[in-house]
Amino acid sequence: MKPHVTLVNPAAPAKAAMHMPFALLGLGYLAAILEKNQYQVNVIDCQVLKLSLEDFKSEISRRKPDIVGVTSSTLTYQTAMKLVKIAKEACPNCITIAGGAHVTFWDDHALEECPELDIVVRKEGENTVLELTQRIEAGKSYDDVVGTTCRKDGKIVRNPDRPYIEDLDSLPFPARHLLPLLVA
Repeated sequence: MKPHVTLVNPAAPAKAAMHMPFALLGLGYLAAILEKNQYQVNVIDCQVLKLSLEDFKSEISRRKPDIVGVTSSTLTYQTAMKLVKIAKEACPNCITIAGGAHVTFWDDHALEECPELDIVVRKEGENTVLELTQRIEAGKSYDDVVGTTCRKDGKIVRNPDRPYIEDLDSLPFPARHLLPLLVA
C-alpha cells in the first residue's frame, strides 16, 4: 500500500516580524514529485491557516499520515521540532522528516535535540524524499539514502550529499492545488 504523506509548513513564533507568507514552492515541488509517482500527498500550512499547536494536533490526527515532512527556516526551527513531536505523538508509527535550510546545516543537532525526528533531508529534497518514500513503501531500510542524516543502531549517520539536480526542467511544476491560498 502506498504511504500517505503530509508536508507541513510551521508558523513563525508569536510576535516575530513577518511579511505576507510566500507560496510554498519547496513543498509544492516535493508534493509534485510525490504525486507524479502516484503517492497520496497533502500540505498543512500552519502559517496561512493560522493553526495553533493544538489545531495542528487535531489536523494531523485526522489525516493519519504514514510520513510527515516538516520544512523549517531558522525562524521556524523551534516550531518545526514541536510539530515533529506532536506528529509522532498523534501518529506513533509515522516516519518524521525535517528539511529546509536550517536543518541542512544543523542535521545532527536536530536529531540529538528531537528524539521524535527520524530523518533530516539536507539541501534539495525532491529526489531524496522520493527515494525515502519508495523505500518506506517497500519496507526497506532508509539509513543509507544519499542526502540524509538519520539514526542507525543508536548512532547518528550522515550520508553523503546528493548531487544537485542539473536539469531543473525535469521537475514537474509545483503542486499549487495543494497549497492553501492566503486571502488578504
